[in-house]
Amino acid sequence: MRIERVAEQDKLHLRDLLLLADEQWENVQTYLGRCVMYAAIERGVVCAECAVTDEGDGVAEIQNLAVLPSCQRKGYGRALVAYVLRRCRGRFSRLRVRTGDSVLTVPFYERCGFVQVGRIVGDILARYDHPIFEAGVQVVDTVVLEQEVGACRPATRVFTADLHVGNKIIARWRGFGDDVDAHDDFVLCHLEEHLLADDELWILGDVCRPRVADVRRLRAAIPCEHVSVIVGNHDTRSKFVTAGGFDVVEYYAHVGKVRRDGYKFVLSHYPMLDWDRAYHGSYMLHGHIHSLPPESELTDFGHGGNTMRNYNGQMRELGIRRYDVGVDANHMAPVTAQQVIAALPSDQEWTTLHGLPVD
Repeated sequence: MRIERVAEQDKLHLRDLLLLADEQWENVQTYLGRCVMYAAIERGVVCAECAVTDEGDGVAEIQNLAVLPSCQRKGYGRALVAYVLRRCRGRFSRLRVRTGDSVLTVPFYERCGFVQVGRIVGDILARYDHPIFEAGVQVVDTVVLEQEVGACRPATRVFTADLHVGNKIIARWRGFGDDVDAHDDFVLCHLEEHLLADDELWILGDVCRPRVADVRRLRAAIPCEHVSVIVGNHDTRSKFVTAGGFDVVEYYAHVGKVRRDGYKFVLSHYPMLDWDRAYHGSYMLHGHIHSLPPESELTDFGHGGNTMRNYNGQMRELGIRRYDVGVDANHMAPVTAQQVIAALPSDQEWTTLHGLPVD
């Protein structure tokens, strides 16, 4: 399963699904134009949707959550709620839902971590032009439920590489056999769960199959508003430009300023022996080599191939500020700028090793 943001022009295509949760189209229209909608997709089929609005004062609200009857009781609804909670972190303090007082919906939201904070007596009778029944009982009142979004790290620059979405060879190498869909879901879910909507994400190459439709689907699955791509050997720059939705699409880039951000990163898909300001403390971030963590740490995924292990640890030991941000080197997770800096020689260590100040 993958979860994607639904484009504005595609919202009406999900009308039948929306009406499963809100039977009166006039009510749906009151929030359809101002909501952000997400869809849970399994093998090309939209199994569930969730529409969320910004209600101000740090509150986001789930306005509509629906699952196809054939897909119910399979975890799609809970997966969407969990995804929305992740998207809210760093932007909202609370997530709210108002739902009919039903033995079906209220317990579901409570299992998802919501607690009842209020009740609107007779609200369903007032808002609908026909009686609403669930589980054979007429629904009269609306129950208001909320949960705290939870504390999280501040939004920051985040880096990853070598997703290889849709790549059969890499799927086999990572231990998924011929199940490319399972591989893609695994990679994207690990990516999504570590990202905040306000993060600035950089993908340093080998992103996905170089077809415009695949690039657009991948962009829709990434929760960040700002995403940039450094082109790798499995990518085609023109496809990313045509697909749109990316801040930067280049073969090489610099980000950060030492006096403002405390660091300077040089970005390339390929590792470099030397790079801009390398002898003045700048960092070189790359992918491509598919290095692995130390063997003892390989507990959450398995590989069918062999490659260098503990590359990032060796860079620190050698006093080299070069880091493989690829998913294989980082337990399939992206890494923040702060994580990279913590993993490599500090300014003091760098100055001691090289006899040159960081500037």
